[in-house]
Amino acid sequence: MFGPTENLPDALQTVSSWLPFGAAVEAFQSAWLGESVEMQNWLVLGGSAVVGAAVAGALFRWD
Repeated sequence: MFGPTENLPDALQTVSSWLPFGAAVEAFQSAWLGESVEMQNWLVLGGSAVVGAAVAGALFRWD
């Protein structure tokens, strides 16, 4: 799924825009075309970074 999300069915477009990979694809596409990146994409990417850091912090152990 490295292409535009406009080629996907409507239901998958909605789901993919809320997943980190879909938000990244949309953000890169907007940046490549010289458009501004939507706030939803920033929020999804930031939220996934925070959740990922929290999970890593909770599960990581020095052995």
